[in-house]
Amino acid sequence: MYDLTPEQVAAARAYVLNNPDTVLAEYLRIDARLSAGNPQDVIDKAKQTHAAFMSFKVWLVQRQQAAVQESGAESSSGDRVSGSNGFPSFREWVAEH
Repeated sequence: MYDLTPEQVAAARAYVLNNPDTVLAEYLRIDARLSAGNPQDVIDKAKQTHAAFMSFKVWLVQRQQAAVQESGAESSSGDRVSGSNGFPSFREWVAEH
């Protein structure tokens, strides 16, 4: 799974067997942090980022639909349409909004 060599696995096992208190203390520290969950400011920021991303997705679909409609109108007049070229990245869109 982690592409470890047999020697690396043996070294890790030897470390755990030779340092059980250190390994257990680190495990308990990690477990306590996971049990506590994320701080509220991290949760709030994640919600804001998710909302911005969902808004971007809606905007992008609307923009693509408009481009398709324009291509239909312009193809009958002989003009070339760029299609999806020129769409901003999510980062660019966030900066604009």
